[in-house]
Amino acid sequence: MGKKNIVTGGSVISKVLSGYGIRTTFALAGASHTHLLDALDNDNFKIILSRHETATVAAADGYSRISGKPGVALIVSDQGIPNAVTGILSAYESCTPILILSVRKKTSALETQTLIDHDKLELVKPITKWARTVPSIDRITEYIETGYKIAFSGRQGPVLIQIPQEFLSEEVGGIQKFEIKDNLDIQKPSITNESVNKFIKMLSSAEKPIIICGTGAYLSKSSEVLSKISYDYSIPVFGNAMGRGLVSEDDKLGWSWALAQSSASLADLVILVGSRLTQRIGYGLPPKFKKDAKFIQIDIQSEELGRNRKIDLPIHSDATNALNLIYSKLYQSKFPKKIYNNWVSNSLKEKLNYIENIGKSSQIIHPYQIARNLVQLLPDDAIYIGDGADIQNWMHAYLKIGKNNTFIDHYPLGSMGIGTPLAIGVAAAEAEFSKKYSRKPRKVILVTGDGAFGFYSSEFNGASLAKLDITTIISNDGAWGTEKHGQMITISKQINTEFGEVNYAFIGKAFKCKSEQIDQPSMVNSSLKNAIEYEGPVILDIITDPEAGLLRKQDSRVQTVQFSDFESSRSLQDEE
Repeated sequence: MGKKNIVTGGSVISKVLSGYGIRTTFALAGASHTHLLDALDNDNFKIILSRHETATVAAADGYSRISGKPGVALIVSDQGIPNAVTGILSAYESCTPILILSVRKKTSALETQTLIDHDKLELVKPITKWARTVPSIDRITEYIETGYKIAFSGRQGPVLIQIPQEFLSEEVGGIQKFEIKDNLDIQKPSITNESVNKFIKMLSSAEKPIIICGTGAYLSKSSEVLSKISYDYSIPVFGNAMGRGLVSEDDKLGWSWALAQSSASLADLVILVGSRLTQRIGYGLPPKFKKDAKFIQIDIQSEELGRNRKIDLPIHSDATNALNLIYSKLYQSKFPKKIYNNWVSNSLKEKLNYIENIGKSSQIIHPYQIARNLVQLLPDDAIYIGDGADIQNWMHAYLKIGKNNTFIDHYPLGSMGIGTPLAIGVAAAEAEFSKKYSRKPRKVILVTGDGAFGFYSSEFNGASLAKLDITTIISNDGAWGTEKHGQMITISKQINTEFGEVNYAFIGKAFKCKSEQIDQPSMVNSSLKNAIEYEGPVILDIITDPEAGLLRKQDSRVQTVQFSDFESSRSLQDEE
């Protein structure tokens, strides 16, 4: 057999990934996967440098969320898997399909007291859909293909495939054929005719129905049919997490859950589409929702149906499959189209008028000024990445997501700082696919807090080297703001929450990013404009009012991400 018919294990992996249409990977270079990096480089992959394994995985997460393809993270097993746990857990909770390829020490070195001699897979099995070690070199393709299918099946999520180091450089005999298998035929559950009829009956009886759509609706690609149902039958849609923008947030029928959630208590029918009843959604219980409201829940994972409250119509189905059949039946039955009812906007008028008059001082920058100016400058197709705590609460009052596939935040895990590597992954995906489809890459905007920024700021090293177009806006109030103001209310002093004066622009400059710190309200608009217009990585450090966050603790009208009291909510359910 000729030498030309023999390839290495590293080459096999590279070819399989190419078959899925992937041309970018994220890696924290380790000696043990040198031969894999070599194969990827020979096949002209873009390899993005990272400096911490959680960031490596989170960048793959961001890539996958925005591209719809599996992000690929390359790490080593020994120290790498423990370091990557936060990134893996975040992807798992966010239902992001990613492939983590972890290279293990040579098989001959097992249990010889190497650096870390234990089974690393046990650390991640509870937070991955599948974690396995490739048992032989000739099964590499099988394991990657199986991992890909598992990652995209049912409730999507990360898989980790561990590969013995020796496989990457060893030769695989025989003729290797690599066919593109990007469109795997994965069967998805669908709604029954009986459930369609019950859905329509419940909708016909409702006066104030709402739809809450989450990441499951986004992953199901339900934007088009959701918009039809909303517009034709005048049903307000509240988007949460990556469900934002599936129906344009126009302040009529499309809203963010964060802003409009106070209206949810007026609804008599709540339709959950790919949205779990988590703490952010108030567990589906009073006082967030009416005690006698009817609930319909559509979810691809049957275990989520009825979690935390009784569901009147549980539907185990892919969101788009269910909504298409529902819309078809509504249309065929000549279900009466409703004239736009502005009950949601009416219920929010007082709140929005109050917010509009906050933070207009000419002496100090209020986070609302950042929000007001930024929403006026954002390109229509910009991709917004939200990180931090207080700053996102302020942003939610003004941020309107007008298009599908343009919003990402750190929900539901809420891991501070992970927005930075998410943004890097998104920008890398935009760079790859804009080139592939001959279009201009969409602008990536990361809005974060100074506390969150501190976690993975070194990742701008890789962003700068790759010339990724990311505009980073830091709200710098010099503290863990949420914790500081909570302490001030409960114990009348702060402990271990203040950072002192820090100039984060210096970090950007260290990595050759365009960077600036500003502290005057008159500078905000022009600095934001210049940062957005620049092509490449930018860090804009904005000194904001260190006392602004106290109001969020005191006045519910400016709270957008609220934390429900689980025990009191649970007791309210028990009274029913």
